[in-house]
Amino acid sequence: KDETASEIAELKSCVDKALLDVDAAIRERDTVTTESAIALETLNSRIDEELALNAKLQTDIECLSRERDALTQALEEARLHGGIIGKENESERERGMSSYSTPTKTPTTSRFTGILSPLMSPSTELNTPETPLTPNDDDAAAALEREQAELDARKAKLEQMRSHNDYSVLLTFIEHHALRDAGFMENGTPVLACIIFRCLLKWGTFEAERTSLFDKINDSMNLSLERAPEDYVLLTYWLSNAFTLLNLLHRTLKSSSSNSKANRRKSSTFLLDRMASRFRSSSTPLASSPGVKGVEQINAKYPAFLFKQQLAAFVEKVYGMLRDHMKKDMSKALAECIQAPRPNRSNSAKAPKLSESWTVIIETLDKCQKAMVSSYVPRELEKPFFVQVFCFINVQMFNALLLRRECCSFSNGEYIKMGLATLEEWSIQSNNVVSEEAWEELRFIRQAVQLLVIDHKPKKTLNELSLELCPQLTIQQLYRISTMYWDDKFGTETVSSDVLVDMKARMTQDSNTQKNSFLLDDDSSVQFSVDAIAGHDLEVQLSGFSVPETMLNNPSFAFLVCDPAQQ
Repeated sequence: KDETASEIAELKSCVDKALLDVDAAIRERDTVTTESAIALETLNSRIDEELALNAKLQTDIECLSRERDALTQALEEARLHGGIIGKENESERERGMSSYSTPTKTPTTSRFTGILSPLMSPSTELNTPETPLTPNDDDAAAALEREQAELDARKAKLEQMRSHNDYSVLLTFIEHHALRDAGFMENGTPVLACIIFRCLLKWGTFEAERTSLFDKINDSMNLSLERAPEDYVLLTYWLSNAFTLLNLLHRTLKSSSSNSKANRRKSSTFLLDRMASRFRSSSTPLASSPGVKGVEQINAKYPAFLFKQQLAAFVEKVYGMLRDHMKKDMSKALAECIQAPRPNRSNSAKAPKLSESWTVIIETLDKCQKAMVSSYVPRELEKPFFVQVFCFINVQMFNALLLRRECCSFSNGEYIKMGLATLEEWSIQSNNVVSEEAWEELRFIRQAVQLLVIDHKPKKTLNELSLELCPQLTIQQLYRISTMYWDDKFGTETVSSDVLVDMKARMTQDSNTQKNSFLLDDDSSVQFSVDAIAGHDLEVQLSGFSVPETMLNNPSFAFLVCDPAQQ
């Protein structure tokens, strides 16, 4: 009996220890199962977010759903597999307990066989129970990382596709629909310039190290311009939009001061860095340059500064095309307007009326001026433009007068004077578009005409002619007009022979006088620096405009309706 009691106590101790080990194993299995469930829920949440973000691409969404179901099924199979293994372990533990009790079958051992737990490990030692099989933690983490990497790759690809679609919408609008659907706000702000600027802000293009969008925008603007290179409305439209966009970039873009030292070190080695440094130094807003309301200044990268240079070149190109088109329309009329039409014998006593040539000149100026007003071309461009146009008128008329003796007559002088008076009247009525500086460019032709129509020429001295009557004309120009003059109306004489002798003597003394130096030169270059005037404080309104229908119906461009500070 004592021996039996001792054996029973020993068996109870083993059973209790085995039960504790089994309970710990069950808790560990439940912990691993809970972690797997949490991982599954996290994965499901990410997949659901991806589905909501990429609703347009249903095919990819269905693929992700199938992968989610497969992962769920795999987890369920793992749980089921763990249950089967647990049952197998039960039978093995039973056999192990039987062999452990005694090598020979006795009534005592058979009585307590059923007391042992069926979950005992089949191990030869009762104090080392085996943990039920569960999914490996490292394998689960690796699987989650792979899933996340695949999701990130799909998201990046979808985002890139969406960006290219948005770019295509903007570029198509610039090239084909801008002039029709993007006009001007009440304060004169060009809508297209605001749309382009806000899209570039929204997409973060100014901070991009590499992008082809800037080049494509520049190409689209040039393609639209080439469709009607001699249309005043189209030319002034693009002049206004390009200059406004350039102004916005000038007031917004800045180079990163924190990287300036690094850029200087790299500039001795890399060509692109040298170019970027030059663009940044010429494009960084000055301390006095006003910013854009609601927009913070941006630490832009090299492509943004290159785009700014392209915009400046585009403004100069449109300016030159507008000026050359105007010159072309007026050139023939300018060559004809310096000679009065021959009067009929019945009306010989009456002053001749202005010919159609003067009408063409006035109408051309008026057409261009109205196009500039309707396109809200900034004053910074209007003023130098008409100064250069009036300089061209002056050069053409003055040179034609000095090259054709039949035009240096008294009656022609009166005729040109009447035409210039008509031109002056138009300038006064042009809503201050034509400035006093522009009218001053006609001083050569006006003084030459004054010399033709002045009374008592023989009584005038050289000083009176050169200092009072015609201070802008050179001695050679005075001599040319005086020797070619003839009075076809009253038969008056030109200046005295003494004055002509003095003129000739003074020309001889001037060793710098060259052949044909009495003619004026026409300067066709841009008479101003685009960068110098681009930083002016233009009144630009970036919100409140009518969004074009093609963008209003596109969710990707919904930010255009909001204030730029909220996008």
